[in-house]
Amino acid sequence: MKIGLKYYLIIIFIILFSSSILLLNKVVQSGQKDIGLAYENLKIEDFLSGIDYTTQADSINAEKLLNEYLNARAASHSSLIKMKIYSWVWVIVLFILGISVFIFIVNAISKPLYELRRATDHIAAGNFNVRLSEKGIPELRDLKKSFNMMSEELETTQQKLLASEKELLWKDLSRILAHEIKNPLTPIKLALERLEEKYIADKDAFQNYFPSALEVINNEVDNLLAISRNFSDFARPVEANRTIFAPSALITEILEGYRESFPIETQMDETAHICFDRNHFYQIFTNLLQNALDACSDKGCIHIRLSSKIGRVLLIIEDNGSGILQEDLPRIFDPYFTKKQNGTGLGLSVVKKLTTANSGDIWVDSTPNEGTKFILTLERSDESIDY
Repeated sequence: MKIGLKYYLIIIFIILFSSSILLLNKVVQSGQKDIGLAYENLKIEDFLSGIDYTTQADSINAEKLLNEYLNARAASHSSLIKMKIYSWVWVIVLFILGISVFIFIVNAISKPLYELRRATDHIAAGNFNVRLSEKGIPELRDLKKSFNMMSEELETTQQKLLASEKELLWKDLSRILAHEIKNPLTPIKLALERLEEKYIADKDAFQNYFPSALEVINNEVDNLLAISRNFSDFARPVEANRTIFAPSALITEILEGYRESFPIETQMDETAHICFDRNHFYQIFTNLLQNALDACSDKGCIHIRLSSKIGRVLLIIEDNGSGILQEDLPRIFDPYFTKKQNGTGLGLSVVKKLTTANSGDIWVDSTPNEGTKFILTLERSDESIDY
């Protein structure tokens, strides 16, 4: 059990009071001893025995004097005993009164301090709605009043911070949603542009291209719907609905809307299957593909390679664009870090988050003015089931 300040003070009080009693008792005993020695030094018996009694009256007076002396000595001794008894009784009474008053005073000080300590524990735990009763001695009342004012200010500040945090969270989610929606809109826009060109230039080419363009648009609209469904769940921990599928088929489907507008080379192992959330894989790939397209100039080229390793599938997306500075590489997956003029800094952070949620890994290799290579390692499945 931890001994508090109150018990320390009581122990100190008892020690000091006991020391005072012992000192007082020593003084009384010393006084008794001095009185006893004074009586002995009188040697009245020797004095009376050495007197020559000439008359009978002298003998009677001497005997009377001796009796009075002995009575006085006995009375003095009795008085000293009574004084000692009374002194101890008063000492005990004063001790009880003193300790009672002392405990009352100590409680008046220690109890508010204990309440203050408990209140600070509540504050430390995040409960700012704690208040103290402003009673007690003036100094402690002032202390409690100051604490209550601080608690009210902290509660107000907490409410403001919570409101700001909610506002910031919604801003973040809005930025992420806008960023994710932009990726499906790009192939839709390209498909519509190609349809318009072919409709104006060659009606037959338009008829031939229309089914594939319609398929691209339908697929990207489905992806938009999936993103919108997942938007409300983004703030919660990512839960991957992992299935087994061939990533080469999904990559080919995604690239269908880009190939006629951008030079993209692919080398893929079509037998490789992964255990991954299909929607997450779409978001990861389209984010990395869009980054590569943004980094490349009009004459740039993108290389995509998919290969199988022991227990893993390796996906590499490489471009020959502007590259990334070495000092920026450690931060590219941090939220809001971007060097793009109109970038949000959320794309790669989403990629990292979704990859990790599916037990995958990602890293980057880049050289300024030469290009960037993103390497993903994904969990391979030996089952050849495509959902």
